Amino acid sequence: MYKLVAFDMDGTLIRGHSWVKLHEYFGTLEVSIENLMAYDRGEISYDEFMRRDINAWLRARNSKIHVSEICKVLDDFEFMPHAEFVVETLRTHDVKIGIITGSLDMLAAEVAAALNMNFFVANDLEIDDGGFLTGEGVVRVEPRKKDALLRRIAAEHGVKMEETVAVGDSKYDASFLRAAGLGLAVCPDDALLASGAADFVIYDLREVLTFTLPKSNCETEGAAGQGRARR
Repeated sequence: MYKLVAFDMDGTLIRGHSWVKLHEYFGTLEVSIENLMAYDRGEISYDEFMRRDINAWLRARNSKIHVSEICKVLDDFEFMPHAEFVVETLRTHDVKIGIITGSLDMLAAEVAAALNMNFFVANDLEIDDGGFLTGEGVVRVEPRKKDALLRRIAAEHGVKMEETVAVGDSKYDASFLRAAGLGLAVCPDDALLASGAADFVIYDLREVLTFTLPKSNCETEGAAGQGRARR
């Protein structure tokens, strides 16, 4: 039986993507796409990627930005269908549940608290003593290295890797899914699908229950259970 389930957050547990939402708010979406392409080509580190994104907001505003404004933009989030049900069901079966995300921790903390999760790991924005952005990011989650964090968290909870489940939706989740005892790609992007990193591809979060809980429990919990094997 699986004992720990780690979810990506943006596009997996909640709708949309937090960085995109912030860039749309500050009018810096085009710059962010250029930054992402540079990161994907290996031209810049993830630290530099975050730095460029944050400084794009500051240039666009041409003034200081208080962290409370960032929190307000991100506060209006919406759960993906069945996310609350799935997490609650896993919790009632004594499964450890949490988030590993490249998003920001003010949002991850809110989502994790709303779902009563056991852990979350996310990135952060450096702020000065007055709460204003300095232009630097705090990198805790390098998107392509979520596997290392999953291993650390599993060890902290006394869980073997073969007892873990990773759930994600994008190409950045490939190593995350491969490292877990069970990797589930939920409504994946083309790159994640093509990578073959997932054990199963699912299109309804309730299917997480099908693969993580004993069959008898899933039948009574209303899980969908029709994922497609990829490995």
